[in-house]
Amino acid sequence: MEAMREHSVRRLVSLTGAGVSDPNDRPKLSDRAIVSLLKLLQRNILEDARGHTEAIRDSGLDWTIFRAPRLTDGPRTGEYRVGYVGPESGTRVSRADVAEFMLVAAVEGTHLHESPMVSS
Repeated sequence: MEAMREHSVRRLVSLTGAGVSDPNDRPKLSDRAIVSLLKLLQRNILEDARGHTEAIRDSGLDWTIFRAPRLTDGPRTGEYRVGYVGPESGTRVSRADVAEFMLVAAVEGTHLHESPMVSS
């Protein structure tokens, strides 16, 4: 991020797991259970992801942090949901769909200073 500032690069698009919360989330019971399991079984990974998002949010850059649930190796479908963790979010999404969505958002400049979740 320091190098981006030094070279006047403003746009930063990143990806993290859906276990990192956002104030707009409305988690279901199953979402809360998954985060509890992450805290228990992979605390260091979850803490690292939270630190990563906090550093980006505090960077002063034009950031977007996309969050995704379990990534699959499925094909690009072009059919995915974008929003926040809650009743309408899914539990998986293909890497190809996430990549497409991130690329479009980066080029178009959408979801500035947001952390939406993309899921199938």
